[in-house]
Amino acid sequence: MLAVRLANRGYEGPRNVIEGRYGVLEAFCEENDATLLTQGLGQVFEIERVCFKRYPCHVTAHVPVQLLRNLMTTGRFGAEDIHAIAIEASGKVVSHHNERAPADIMLAQYSVPFCVAIAAFHDPLDPAVFSDEVVRDPRVRALAKAIKVSAAETIKGWGARLDITLRDGRTFGGQIDTWLGCPETPLSTEQLHDKFDRITASASKRLHDTLFDNLMRLEHVKSLETLALT
Repeated sequence: MLAVRLANRGYEGPRNVIEGRYGVLEAFCEENDATLLTQGLGQVFEIERVCFKRYPCHVTAHVPVQLLRNLMTTGRFGAEDIHAIAIEASGKVVSHHNERAPADIMLAQYSVPFCVAIAAFHDPLDPAVFSDEVVRDPRVRALAKAIKVSAAETIKGWGARLDITLRDGRTFGGQIDTWLGCPETPLSTEQLHDKFDRITASASKRLHDTLFDNLMRLEHVKSLETLALT
């Protein structure tokens, strides 16, 4: 919106900021093909394949967290019953998302083992649990340090395998490639509404009562000015 307003007032910028020398493609891609930027223009709409984060953490943690919570429900066990957790994921998870003792919540949100540890003791759907206070929780920190994370060539993208051993000797495990919120496994309207309600819990009554329904019918809204944003 800021860029649109600047352009409307005559502000100009480089014409080849994307594909030119020192542009976005050169800065972020080892190999690039600028023609792909307009491939399927007017026919393919990538916004239809958008991912919704179900949990307030990095995408690499979503599959392990979802697996853990599902296994805790079906196995009827709690965090205190867990003896060991092993996660198999992509090599990037091991090299970039494996911080065991994060200094703050931002670092914790990028750590797969730490997010899994948080989800063992707290409801990961609640954005309030991703806080510096929870990061300092000794139970969470102890479990995060004990979680084994390894790379598996057979696992691609955001997929992962998670295996749990309980103190009574029982074992549970599972593997999935996508989480609830991906285009392949989309959230239901009810699940989206639950996420909206949790995020807007402290918002004004007008926003809380009207904005979700307006967003769900956005293509029929004649003007964005009609949306309740305060």
